[in-house]
Amino acid sequence: MAANHNQTFADLTLQLSSGEIAIVDLSRTLSTETPLFDPSDTGMKYETLSTLDNDGCETGYLAIPEHFGTHIDAPSHFVKGATIDNVPLEKLVMPGVVIDVRKQVQANADYMLTVDDVKNAEQSLPITPGSIILLLTGWSEKYEDADLYRNADASGRMHFPGYSVAAAQYLIETNKASAFGIDTLSVDSGASTDYAVHKFALAKGVLLIENLHQLENLPLRGSIIFCGALKIENGTGSPARVLALAPR
Repeated sequence: MAANHNQTFADLTLQLSSGEIAIVDLSRTLSTETPLFDPSDTGMKYETLSTLDNDGCETGYLAIPEHFGTHIDAPSHFVKGATIDNVPLEKLVMPGVVIDVRKQVQANADYMLTVDDVKNAEQSLPITPGSIILLLTGWSEKYEDADLYRNADASGRMHFPGYSVAAAQYLIETNKASAFGIDTLSVDSGASTDYAVHKFALAKGVLLIENLHQLENLPLRGSIIFCGALKIENGTGSPARVLALAPR
């Protein structure tokens, strides 16, 4: 068995070095321009502490919200559950499953993933148990303009796509999902006021990753997703570097 494991890792190393497997960065660069869920919230602050010219080295001070840019929500964000420093490691490395709803979103900015969408996606490509479901909405194209990305109406209510509670429940109760990811500000649709998907998923220990990028560059099945969350003591979430290994 050990020999088989060694061969598997040797094959993976060869595939990476030969370019057969691509590394896809699903994360956004964090900056003072990163869109905020609530524009009145405090965003990122960065201060230069030393420079090469004056001090012989470059250092800086960073202040950043937990739920900022590409980030992961721990259960404790909405329920009595694990904090980010206590999330099991196997929850941070998962098979990736992309579900593409871009056509539906083009017709309806408030579109929510349905159970039928999931079942239709399963007909040709089964979902590996314990996967991270990556909802490709196409909304990431708006990311560079925070107003378009938030898409708030005159009353301040946002309009962007997300998961429905029914779809989340189906994916979790059939053991298909260990995490949900999306290329918007929230797994709940922008118009949500009760964050029902957050509450249901996090209560089941299912992690949430938001503000993803380049999901369209992944295969529908066959990728491995790595979520590099910071190990913040008692944190409710963390900005994260999210990478995918995917066959070219």
